[in-house]
Amino acid sequence: MAVAPYTVLRERAGRPRGASRGFAFTAATVILVIVVGAIVGDRLRESRSFNAGSPAAANGDCGAQTSQRDSTGHLVGVSKDTTTILVLPLSVARPEVDTWFDWYMTSAPGTAPLDVYAEYGDGSRIPPTLVMQTGPDRFLVRLAFPKSGCWRLHAERAGGTLSGDIWLQVLAAGATASADYANADCSATSRRDATGRLIGTTGDSTAILVSAPPDLRAGAEITFAWYMTSGGLASPFTVYAQYGDGSRVTPRSIETVGPDDFRVHLAFPKPGCWRLHSERIGGKLSGDVWLQVLPSR
Repeated sequence: MAVAPYTVLRERAGRPRGASRGFAFTAATVILVIVVGAIVGDRLRESRSFNAGSPAAANGDCGAQTSQRDSTGHLVGVSKDTTTILVLPLSVARPEVDTWFDWYMTSAPGTAPLDVYAEYGDGSRIPPTLVMQTGPDRFLVRLAFPKSGCWRLHAERAGGTLSGDIWLQVLAAGATASADYANADCSATSRRDATGRLIGTTGDSTAILVSAPPDLRAGAEITFAWYMTSGGLASPFTVYAQYGDGSRVTPRSIETVGPDDFRVHLAFPKPGCWRLHSERIGGKLSGDVWLQVLPSR
């Protein structure tokens, strides 16, 4: 066996130990860059696929890419992980008007925030104007689309470790909408308190509680016991009901019962999902309740 000369052994022994550690650090850095590059590349390929290769980039029509609906009318999200995404549009999506969504997306814990954006085929994005949690894994999301065409609605929870997409066709003004939004059941969109009153969704300090009969039928006048606070200020109370196609009806009459209590008499002309919007202090306080109105007998 050959023996290394003494001078060679001395040179090897004299090398700093940090050299090997430096090599290990450099190797780890290279591996990290490769991993991050792969993730970014995957995201870029997804984005390019949507922006350049999808029907949205060609003519603004989602076509077959439009998300499928389940038996209850929810759009079914596409995800690469364990999350489940079900999105119920509460109105027809049209440009420059508010479109509301009942958004279900699972996560552990169920209280994790929901992050959403909408992306057009040209890569432009818009954030929601409201995201409000209404229960474990359930949210109300409001979006105002600036133009018609195919939009990808991207949602994330748990810091982005859970994510998925919905493809939605936003109709041009005057375009005929399908009946899907009318057939969708929004009876569970608004939560109820312990006494059965519907809890209003608000973005301010007001509290809204609405008592409604269990059987709501189109064409029949319904009386609602409506509680809406105004911070101790005496102020008018206004209400309207909006259908998924944007049409509205106003109450026949509103009776003042107390400072924050009112009796609202309202008839719905057709069955389906209705948003009941109420305001006080000239609209500075406002909120919404969703109701499912059944066909007339």
